[in-house]
Amino acid sequence: MVAGMVVFAYISGGFGFIGAILGGALAGTFGSINFVQSLIPTTKFTLSVIRVGIGIEPNDDPAFYMGGDVPGVATWDEVGTGLGWSQGFGLPVFRDPPKVKAGNYRDIQVRHNGRNNGSPTYLAVSANGNDAICVSFIAVTEPSGLSRGWFGDIGAHCGGNWFYSAQIVGEGNYRPKCVWLAKSPNTIGTEARALGIHLPDFSGNQPGLSDQYTKDDRTMCGSQPRFSFYSDFEPGVHHLPVFKPTLRYKSDGADVDISRLWTNGTLNGHQGGIPIPWEPIGRPRHGRPIPPGLESPIRPAMMKPHRAPGIKRRNFSSNQTDAGPYKDTIVVTDYPLHQTEELCNSPASRGPSLVNTKEGFFCDMNSRKRYPVCGGRTVCACLDLGSHSTSGASDTKMRNGTTPFMRTCKKSYARDTSSNAVVPHRSFGKVLDWT
Repeated sequence: MVAGMVVFAYISGGFGFIGAILGGALAGTFGSINFVQSLIPTTKFTLSVIRVGIGIEPNDDPAFYMGGDVPGVATWDEVGTGLGWSQGFGLPVFRDPPKVKAGNYRDIQVRHNGRNNGSPTYLAVSANGNDAICVSFIAVTEPSGLSRGWFGDIGAHCGGNWFYSAQIVGEGNYRPKCVWLAKSPNTIGTEARALGIHLPDFSGNQPGLSDQYTKDDRTMCGSQPRFSFYSDFEPGVHHLPVFKPTLRYKSDGADVDISRLWTNGTLNGHQGGIPIPWEPIGRPRHGRPIPPGLESPIRPAMMKPHRAPGIKRRNFSSNQTDAGPYKDTIVVTDYPLHQTEELCNSPASRGPSLVNTKEGFFCDMNSRKRYPVCGGRTVCACLDLGSHSTSGASDTKMRNGTTPFMRTCKKSYARDTSSNAVVPHRSFGKVLDWT
């Protein structure tokens, strides 16, 4: 089972709630969080608006830019009729895509073809450039005014490269994970350029569907038309596959016939992108009882073989380096769900190193190793917060110039006694303060 969080988002009235927060092994910690109404874009007749939230928040240094290229989007109705697409920015099409700041969002308008005011139930979001973005939420408002939403936790659970975010998306201080999208090659090391979503399966008050995902996440991540990452997808060129016949649901939202999920879907004669098959992480693929209706394979063998979004997933090593362009960067947080153990142990996590001051531990993303924060009797093989421990929370430049660093002490103590591994001489020139 994928470690971490899954958020099943459902919309009630004006864009309402996160229906179930499923932690760890999907044991089922349930709750609801009112979604911030201001996150919902407004729209007009025959126009849909897709709001894409970018999850990693920048500091005050304008030279330290953690945003990325504005993505493109495309929409289809329930039977696969293309409603419209947008490259995410205006003409001319040959110019470089503009940037969206990290910790912000971008509203992307999609004008429907032929004044069609149909409901966009399939959505693709695709990176326009090699400058990666980390998507924490997507909010869609269709011409009728109905709103639907999706959170990055779902993409992270379904194998996407991910990091934590500082964005608060609802009451209760909830902060979803974000998933990386970019064209290849890119500095963050993600293979996923795009994601495709069947929005009704993540929207609405559907406790039965939420319970179904909890019992077996293959019904959420293992069906290409329902949700999938793509290594290549160009809005206006490629189409998402759709369910044909369309899915039917029980009164509580659960699927009537689970076997209908095991399909590549239909493209209605159009060209599709290149999907990235989902591979469950952190649990055996065999030996688990198969619920009724799951006898069919997660993905048909006819699908083109491609690796899942996590780079080197099959050969993951604790020595793997996945800090990407953020090797000199550390995030300081006190949010309980920003867990250093999960970040270090997940094969799919990508981004800066992170220290959780409440947890008292630090994840070094350069080495994929976890160390305690210095304090009390812990004085060696630990992270010294430097002046950050005494300066104001907004002082990311460190008033006396001392940024967090690894305290190795004398040479004879420069080993981690738990593993006998050499403790690296690490210091961080850039600090993101999320406390």
